[in-house]
Amino acid sequence: MPRRPRRTTVTFALVCCLSLAGCSDSGDDARVTGAQGYVAAEDGTVLVVAPDEREPAPGLSGELVGGGSFAASDIPGDAVVVVNVWGSWCAPCRAEAATLETVYRDVRDQNVLFVGLNTRDKPAQALAFLDRFDVTYPNLDDNDAGLQLAFRDSLPSAAIPTTWVIDREGRVAARALSGLTEARLRGMLDSVLAETPLYDYAPTLPTAAALPTTTASPPATSPSETSRSAVSSSNASGSPSPS
Repeated sequence: MPRRPRRTTVTFALVCCLSLAGCSDSGDDARVTGAQGYVAAEDGTVLVVAPDEREPAPGLSGELVGGGSFAASDIPGDAVVVVNVWGSWCAPCRAEAATLETVYRDVRDQNVLFVGLNTRDKPAQALAFLDRFDVTYPNLDDNDAGLQLAFRDSLPSAAIPTTWVIDREGRVAARALSGLTEARLRGMLDSVLAETPLYDYAPTLPTAAALPTTTASPPATSPSETSRSAVSSSNASGSPSPS
């Protein structure tokens, strides 16, 4: 989704898992190691891309499941976006649905948005799926797979479910080609959330000890002010006035 380019300062870890997998119901947890969000999947279906190698994500817009519309402009600036392709007929999609909603509710206050792409489904069945799992994030009707295919220039979908994580710069940062456990989803997301834009850093200011110290001089007084001050002091001390 196009956004205004911004510079970032990033600490990242890259794990390239080159094998692709079809629609699977694997329950293997991801191995998440290190403080910087290393992500790896036992079955090789998770890929995290180094920031300088990421491609722009496509814009997400269209009709919502159940009515209404969604536009790329509805995505808050600097948001991290999780995009999930699903169908009510897909067993791994059903297995991960509650996890997606749980994690979304946990991170939405961190400027994170989830967007679902419903595919190859009937409207009534798609709505029943959203109702069953109490899904609260927007879900686009993608029965023609147009939105999925728009990722072909970055990290294309090769299975259902597919989940992408889009970074604050609007680039595709990670992709999973299987159903997600909570550990795997959080591992993907945390590695991107840990990346901090350069402009978020406050400038380093000098400490009080480093600031130069100066002594203020008293204001200059005129001769007439000096004379009046002397008279006032004399009267206050009780000195007799000259006759």
